[in-house]
Amino acid sequence: MDGVESERSAHSIMEKMALKVAEKIAVGYSDIVVGDSEETKRYFSNKFKTAFYLIPNAAGIFDKPNASLVSNYDLKPLGYDLIISDIAPRHHLETILQGFCDTHTNRDLVIVGNYFSEFGLLLKERFCDDRIKFIGVPDNADMMNNLRYFSNIYFHNDSLGGTHHHLLQAIASNSLICTLDNTCNRQLLGDDGYYFSDKSSVAEYVNSLDKTKETKKLQNNRIKIQSAHNLTKVADQYDRLFQSLSKPEVQLQTEDQHSTVVVA
Repeated sequence: MDGVESERSAHSIMEKMALKVAEKIAVGYSDIVVGDSEETKRYFSNKFKTAFYLIPNAAGIFDKPNASLVSNYDLKPLGYDLIISDIAPRHHLETILQGFCDTHTNRDLVIVGNYFSEFGLLLKERFCDDRIKFIGVPDNADMMNNLRYFSNIYFHNDSLGGTHHHLLQAIASNSLICTLDNTCNRQLLGDDGYYFSDKSSVAEYVNSLDKTKETKKLQNNRIKIQSAHNLTKVADQYDRLFQSLSKPEVQLQTEDQHSTVVVA
């Protein structure tokens, strides 16, 4: 289960009803239910009273930065803040953009995403600020990782669900995280990130945060990737879980039918 899609505020009442039916069917016809976050676990375990297998998402540590790549976009290391996102109303982009525009920072704000849509073009027109750069979507992972690595602040704006892959990739690329304040993001980052809820908090962080002074948070988040979100470890967890379906001797036991199993 990739998050709690039926709880997103962006969906209409009818869409939420349809998604809830889809959840019921998916769980009812599944041999196992797997998710990647404590919040997803809580929702499905409580609602369907089923055993839930908790396996986190994963990312690989990025450790080969190349500052010359970001210069292709006329950017300087630590001279910009960054958003990587679908350009859609549900992702709180207006909150971040307005908060940024309310500051006097000399940094740029780089938005990575396909803005060639009605909403994207409206954003680009509304927030006409020389510091704001819509650059589309780079065509290679190395460029994306370097954009993350050399940013001053990485704004993560996903509103609900599991552990988003963009957030893990940012952490793995040594980004200083400022994320929308919700349960899933706090469960992952704890005290090693910053949390915004409105344009005022965005502006406050843009004015105050300096990545060079946040070494401890960056180190702690790197440890999270190397331990709980390690690619090899997560692949092994899925391997054990799949084996349990066909080999009774590998069956993973729960204490009762409502338990959560952490495959370790």
